[in-house]
Amino acid sequence: MNGLDLKAIFGMKPEAAIQYLESKGYKITWDWREMDAAAHARAFTVAKVARVDILQDIHQGLVKALKEGKTFEQFAKDITPTLQQKGWWGKQIVIDGAGNAQVVQLGSIRRLRTIYDTNISSAYMAAKEQYYLSNPALQISHPYVKYIAILDGRTRPTHRAMSGRIFRFDDPIWQTCKPKNGFGCRCNWTWVSGYEVEKDNLNVDSSANKLRTVNEEVGKNKTTGAPVMAQRTGIDVKDTNGKTHFFAPDAGFNSSPAEYLAPVLTKVQAMEAPLATRFYADMKNTLLPEMEKQFAARVTALQKELDAIKLLPPTVKAPPIITTGERYLAGVLDSDVLVALHNKVKVDPVKWKEPLTAAIISTDDDMLHWIRDAKSARGASVSTAWLEQLPAQLTAPMAIYLDAQKPNTVLYIYDLGNGEAAKVVVAVGFVDKTQLTGTQRASAIENRIRTIGIVPMVEITNVSKNEKIK
Repeated sequence: MNGLDLKAIFGMKPEAAIQYLESKGYKITWDWREMDAAAHARAFTVAKVARVDILQDIHQGLVKALKEGKTFEQFAKDITPTLQQKGWWGKQIVIDGAGNAQVVQLGSIRRLRTIYDTNISSAYMAAKEQYYLSNPALQISHPYVKYIAILDGRTRPTHRAMSGRIFRFDDPIWQTCKPKNGFGCRCNWTWVSGYEVEKDNLNVDSSANKLRTVNEEVGKNKTTGAPVMAQRTGIDVKDTNGKTHFFAPDAGFNSSPAEYLAPVLTKVQAMEAPLATRFYADMKNTLLPEMEKQFAARVTALQKELDAIKLLPPTVKAPPIITTGERYLAGVLDSDVLVALHNKVKVDPVKWKEPLTAAIISTDDDMLHWIRDAKSARGASVSTAWLEQLPAQLTAPMAIYLDAQKPNTVLYIYDLGNGEAAKVVVAVGFVDKTQLTGTQRASAIENRIRTIGIVPMVEITNVSKNEKIK
């Protein structure tokens, strides 16, 4: 399989694949099993390449092959003289990372074939994944994904058993089992429309409570003889003869959910509001764990800094807590909010405005504001544990109001008992001016969480101040 074949198969331009491959850093490894799947997704590595310049040569050769649509034969012809000149070729006695001498196979046409096929196909798969995840209209029309194996004599029994299985696009199985699932894997995947599923009465599987992780030996350390262990996550599937197989990617090929989510989190803000709302509703179960993970990490870090400052003697001046203004996706305005704002705009387009995006954003500056001592001292601060779960909180408020006195302000309300409520204030169309260089400034228009705190419930239910929309 070459670059031209892959381009034809996927029906797409290679720009996104090139971007994926170009974005990888470099990692020196003696054995490919030294890196987990998440690291493989971020860094380019070739086993037993101990010099960064050789890694760069191979990496740049692959990028050039992608850009110019070169076949494997053309790639190998271009890169082989360079590798031979630098001594990375044939069987040689080499000193490993532990200082032990080994006879190893360095460069060869066979190894270059594996390097080419694995990296080029993985780049196209990543580009295809990004295209699908950043295209909400496609997910609405084609919400299912089908696994496809090439069914010939070279197909592995487990991949054959998995072929044809259909799951929803946000099923957790695709976070670990989407092709490529090993060296030499020729499997692919495609999206399937709801119309096809209904018309052809296709079976849609679910991996709920079926995924399992095994810890298995994948080799021996040639120096110590100790077993090399790896985790593989997969699912039991039956072949046409009724035999059960454990289908899971080979060690090192389990994909990282964060790698799939990263492009989604950055794309949501750029979507038109109604599409983003629908997209988020479909993707919520997949996105929320990663969003909460990011929120929890930053909020916890800020809280620890505040706690450490409290321990300083009164005579010591507290150092400032450094924030970067980094943005986090906290949630998405739902359809009720979009409709309510649209109706307000029709009545008074001067005061009210349609949101340019449905994304709800917060920064680490905002987070520090939410937990600062001044607010805590008067009992108006929600707990750190509550804030860590903010993305999930925004999906299930007790009620949502529009602030009648502050147009374009949305209030998410949560009953805390004892007559108190947690209030999340979202400014729609908030303009954030960012300092660039010198006197230059850039403006971002977004839906921004301005504050979070505890207020009396009667303050929220005052109809002269707030208008309930949900």
